[in-house]
Amino acid sequence: MAEDLVLTGDFESNTIRPAIHGTTSILTSALAVPTINYIVITSSEGAILGEDENAIYDETTLAPPPVGP
Repeated sequence: MAEDLVLTGDFESNTIRPAIHGTTSILTSALAVPTINYIVITSSEGAILGEDENAIYDETTLAPPPVGP
């Protein structure tokens, strides 16, 4: 599942809630298929975008704890 990263407007309504809904929908559907043994959830560069567009992010960069539900 892929979705756009929307950085304008209400971030929770435009990005967080759709991501939670999509992920839980996939996981719920997978529960109904007995042959599924593993599910891999991946991420993208959107997970490390910060407020400073000139910052350099690498494996030593730590993100603050998430805020939300």
